Amino acid sequence: MNYKLAKQLKDAGYPQPKYFTAGNYYEKNDEMIVIPALSELIDACGDKFDSLSMREDKKWICMGGEWSEDYGIDFIIEGETYEESVAKLWLEINKYEKRKN
Repeated sequence: MNYKLAKQLKDAGYPQPKYFTAGNYYEKNDEMIVIPALSELIDACGDKFDSLSMREDKKWICMGGEWSEDYGIDFIIEGETYEESVAKLWLEINKYEKRKN
């Protein structure tokens, strides 16, 4: 995951650990930003996570949100890596939840 996406997660409220371990964070301008693992991202999406798959062109597709018969699933997100696609899904779910409340 690149720095820009990790920063977007942090700025949107993605939980940051109290203590960082080697290799799982970016440090820039005295700010530490977690690089979450795939399992952590999926856990953070909770029951809004639906599926993750790779297309024939090697792009990752992550689906999530709420399912309805009329509209299907809320979010279909594309990413270069599986972490990127799930991170983008978390950002969309987070935006949706904030608007809803």
